[in-house]
Amino acid sequence: MYTRKENPVKNTFTVTLVDDVTEEAVTVNVYQPKIALIRKLKEISKGDNEIDIVDNMLEILASALSRNAEKRTITAEFLADILDTEDMSALFEDYFQWVAEIKKK
Repeated sequence: MYTRKENPVKNTFTVTLVDDVTEEAVTVNVYQPKIALIRKLKEISKGDNEIDIVDNMLEILASALSRNAEKRTITAEFLADILDTEDMSALFEDYFQWVAEIKKK
């Protein structure tokens, strides 16, 4: 599960990731992505099956979330353990919608 709070002053995207089993919460203030990460978006559709596509999405999310003010590394494995497909899709969509909004300013 995750929750989001936008910080428009510092252009960060605040995400709280919660492990439903241990109830451990991790909050990171994510910076805008580097160009290389945007290029990786092309990789999402490259996969032989749905599992490959999900793995690609998790890798991209992990890279995006690891670029944070707290200097905390977020791994794809960590995300796979705490997110279901609905949460993963929502986080992915919200993050890149935020990026698009920042780009418009």
